[in-house]
Amino acid sequence: MVLVTMDPSNYPLGKKNFITGGDTPVVWTNTRYKMVYMNMGHGDKVMTDALQNKMFSNAILWLGGK
Repeated sequence: MVLVTMDPSNYPLGKKNFITGGDTPVVWTNTRYKMVYMNMGHGDKVMTDALQNKMFSNAILWLGGK
């Protein structure tokens, strides 16, 4: 199940010409095996957004069965 997508207008410079179709999933789950995939990137702003941090916390609780 896809939880978060990235709109093509937000793709990093240089990628807009290569990725041309629709939203791209960046967070999704595989509930059959209880797995969460997060493609959040790298940089100095990682882990500074409260909503993103809440998503990480909720994912850990979900994986732990809470």
